[in-house]
Amino acid sequence: MAAHVPVCPDDVVALPYSSGTTGLAKGVMLTHKNLVANVAQTLASPDEIMRFVAGEVAHYKQIRRLEVIDAIPKSAAGKTLRRVLRDSART
Repeated sequence: MAAHVPVCPDDVVALPYSSGTTGLAKGVMLTHKNLVANVAQTLASPDEIMRFVAGEVAHYKQIRRLEVIDAIPKSAAGKTLRRVLRDSART
């Protein structure tokens, strides 16, 4: 069995690469803190997220409404369809 190694939240845990917008491969460092935050976000309910934000930001920056969707609507070219998002927010 491997020995336990102490981990700092700012230690890099993954280094994924993507083509980016220029076509050149770019790496981004993901820390343990990043991954823990991502998991916490996927497990939190909209009410829990709103309560957390309420304790972290000024009153005028509060989230008034939060809707969780399965996927961001995109065109065939891959662009985000902002109009679809705006229209769904108005209903």
